[in-house]
Amino acid sequence: MLSMPISTQDLGDPSSWRPDVPASQIFEEKTWLQGSFLSAIAYGVVVTLFFLNFSLLLERLKKDPSSWRTSSHRRQNLALITYVGIMFVLSTLTVASQAEMTQLGFIVNRNFPGGPAAFQNVMFSIPVSRIGNVCFSLMNWLADCVLLWRCVVIYRTSSISMTKVMAVPVVMLLASFVTGIIYPTQISRAGSSPWATEAFTLIYGLISLSLNILITVMIVVRLYLHRRRVVQAIGVRHASQYTSIIAMLIESAFVLDVVVIWFLIAFAIESPLANIALSTLVQVQTIASFMIIFRVATGTAWASSSVADRDMGTKEIANRIAEISAICFGRPGAETVTAVNSSRGSHSRAKTPDIELVPPLISQTILTQNDLKV
Repeated sequence: MLSMPISTQDLGDPSSWRPDVPASQIFEEKTWLQGSFLSAIAYGVVVTLFFLNFSLLLERLKKDPSSWRTSSHRRQNLALITYVGIMFVLSTLTVASQAEMTQLGFIVNRNFPGGPAAFQNVMFSIPVSRIGNVCFSLMNWLADCVLLWRCVVIYRTSSISMTKVMAVPVVMLLASFVTGIIYPTQISRAGSSPWATEAFTLIYGLISLSLNILITVMIVVRLYLHRRRVVQAIGVRHASQYTSIIAMLIESAFVLDVVVIWFLIAFAIESPLANIALSTLVQVQTIASFMIIFRVATGTAWASSSVADRDMGTKEIANRIAEISAICFGRPGAETVTAVNSSRGSHSRAKTPDIELVPPLISQTILTQNDLKV
């Protein structure tokens, strides 16, 4: 039943509309509400990326007629389809849980002692909130696993032993698993919340942040060093697609690090702005993972084979460029090499043999996009 219309004469003084509560409480309630809105907006991005990834991965599956038992690419595509499906379901459950909690706090239980913000802070133990708590831990694990997978792929051809490279990240991932199991159990107790278990919340957040930052730095350093070698050998144009700054940030899920740092700093100084970061963190995790998978699905992500091929190819191209430069610009005893016009059938009269800048084998191996697909 619709409420009866109210005459403007009965509205009274506008200053009386504001509840008689401190400004700090109003600000805290705003952060919870704005966090819920931003989470819903981010979920729209998640939905878009999910359908893009799902359609691209499904198309890759259709193009690969081999059995999953014999084709590693087919197994990878099946695993990625399963991954994006699980992440999408968890993301949907989380945003639904947040929407219901917002309605309960701001509408159904609007007279809760301390207001809607107090309801949001202490009601982590009710069933609808527990769903979001469990999904948060699960998605944090899955996001960390994708980052670790990309790090393994990028460092697989490194001269350093994989055991040495991945030892610390794997230990930190196991620590994240353990704390991720304890965290939702603690905050889901009656009357508990992340603020009631502040010390453990900070420990869990710092472990997750440290793992993310470590992998981010490892990925960015590896890609940057390789970019520098490629630029020195064949120029920026051939290096930009796979080692641009944007590519590095996407491959390393840098945006996730920013939001986690935001939350931990605001949480440590007891700022209500932590509510916004906490509300959007799950969706940001999903977006970061889906952006990485989108690069894999479109064939623009880094593969270990592409790193090896480019490392080998850039050296040979650099040698060819140096050789041609020496011939064309007056190396002692060399004659000028004239151009060969194949369309007219003319030939060079140079004594030196024709030299190709990029041999067909190298150009196929290095400069084609198909060879860079994961």
